[in-house]
Amino acid sequence: MPFELSIENWLSTNYDTDEIRHTTGALRIELNGSILTRVYDRWTKTVRDEALLSAYPLALWFASSWWRLLWESCPKEPDTEWRMAHEMASVGDGYIWPQISFDSDCEKVNVRCFQSEESPIEPIQYLTNFHNSITITEFESVVESFINSTIARLDAMKVATTTLHHLWQEVQAERRDKESVLYRQIEAQIGFEPDEAPEDLVNTLLQLAKRTGEETIREIATVCSGHDAESALQNVIDIAQLAGVEGEIPSVNIPPNERERLSTLPPWSRGYRLAQIARTSWNRQEHSDYALSSLLGISKDFFTESVRSSLPVGLAVRYPDTEKVRIVCQKRHPHARRFEATRLLADSVISKDSWLISTDTFTARQKVQRAFAAEFLCPIAELQEFLNDDFSDDSLEGAGEYFGVSPKTVEWHLINHKAIPYPSAP
Repeated sequence: MPFELSIENWLSTNYDTDEIRHTTGALRIELNGSILTRVYDRWTKTVRDEALLSAYPLALWFASSWWRLLWESCPKEPDTEWRMAHEMASVGDGYIWPQISFDSDCEKVNVRCFQSEESPIEPIQYLTNFHNSITITEFESVVESFINSTIARLDAMKVATTTLHHLWQEVQAERRDKESVLYRQIEAQIGFEPDEAPEDLVNTLLQLAKRTGEETIREIATVCSGHDAESALQNVIDIAQLAGVEGEIPSVNIPPNERERLSTLPPWSRGYRLAQIARTSWNRQEHSDYALSSLLGISKDFFTESVRSSLPVGLAVRYPDTEKVRIVCQKRHPHARRFEATRLLADSVISKDSWLISTDTFTARQKVQRAFAAEFLCPIAELQEFLNDDFSDDSLEGAGEYFGVSPKTVEWHLINHKAIPYPSAP
């Protein structure tokens, strides 16, 4: 397995509660060959790959945060409540935990690990800096196994009526019920613990899913994440009722073998490849406003018309049994509106839902859209030919003007294709 989470060499200590005493041992966490529990022990002056911790509080944290770890994305500015549910340091119970965080893009769980700072008063220092991801299925399987092994240890030590036992039984029952799973997923995506989200809010989202499609309602739930979720949801509903512009989005024929290969690619690679397929299918090689508006069946003035204010999402609502759509874009700048309209084109390729949606969140669906739009409007081969190895700020800005995208889009398109390095932290 690329992800390993296990306790080696169970120990029985003489302090703390029964749960803690009987589940202490050497915790090892490894992902794709990197040891996330690699520590320097100041007392023995040695480096080892395991940390002496208790499995019980960690298993309890995983169980209590189960739905949020699997389905909640990382906001731009995580608050304390989010960090308590997603950062392992919050497990507490008097232990020094590695600085590992988990967040979901609805396809994979992103795992970030940071080296801890040197401290003369702490006996160990974690040494690993790491960022990678695994599928939700892999994460779910490994964490489930860890929780089960912790419960098995407690049972073997005659400690069988713990909070972990009861909580895990509840989670297991929810996982077996399809309606409960969707309820918990939406609840988590709007940033709430189980049974803490306003019931009317979740039920409104569930009812709206019948109009939007189940995948799209997850995107809307993520948009609503925060302290004013009801207001955010109402904004989305109001946007869907705006007149917008009438257009159409032609279908794309993707061969079955190509679909299978695409499913194995990370979001940005998938978007890049889909853009190439779509450009060929639609026979579109130009990147002008006229070419894009012609493809969408709208006026090219749509990209430059005056807009009063930005909206929280962009939408294209499909009409049944036709390629026609009603388009409502959220961006004001012409380049941003072109990019957003192309993202909705991408969404028509990857989603069969009635509502196509572009947001500022970081779900896998939105990542695919951004990569698709970058390659569709600014093909990497043409971009590199235009730049001719000149990656100065002026040159990137000039490329943005030429292709009708932002300089930031040009920069990240080059980074994704390893033409320029990932920016280092300041």
